[in-house]
Amino acid sequence: MMANSGPVLFGLMEFTDGISRDVANVPAKLIFGVSDAAEAAQQIRDAGYTFQIPGIIASDPDGYGAELLPEIEAGTDHAIVAVGLFVSDYLGSIDFYVEGLGMVAAADTGLGPFMEKVMIGAGLPHGILIMHYEDGVRRNYKDNPVKLSFTVPNAAEALIRVEAAGGTIVAQPTPVPALADALVGVAKDLDGYTLEFVQR
Repeated sequence: MMANSGPVLFGLMEFTDGISRDVANVPAKLIFGVSDAAEAAQQIRDAGYTFQIPGIIASDPDGYGAELLPEIEAGTDHAIVAVGLFVSDYLGSIDFYVEGLGMVAAADTGLGPFMEKVMIGAGLPHGILIMHYEDGVRRNYKDNPVKLSFTVPNAAEALIRVEAAGGTIVAQPTPVPALADALVGVAKDLDGYTLEFVQR
């Protein structure tokens, strides 16, 4: 799926292996740049969806968050400007994405009852937000069904770096026919979020 503008693609996935998973209320969100946040929020309400934080973060049918961020640069209206992951170890996850993926820790932008660090780099046209709740409510941060895909010059080297930073290798680089036989390697971060490395 593609937002109205911008280079970020996102996919909706459904597991077909018969294994039962909790895919509701996953602690992750997509952040959309919008030129008129009030109008976008009303459109969401008119479609029958609710908000986690009124007028700012809506819930999709499975509870994933959709945050409305006033447009920060021309041409980004309704484009995905970041992906947010809630993590169990805030500082440890920041270190992982710096060491394992070469990202840079930028601004602190906490919204509501959680800490939030903007991570940039790793060849992504958008940022990743590393987030952690501070409200004392128990949440499942482990093995949630979210995947980030990175284009890299060498998938094998990317996996080695992720493992050295504390991640787990799931699959060594293998040609994928649907991607013109590009080599694809798969790993997991500290909380089990899936990281896919596509060698191009």
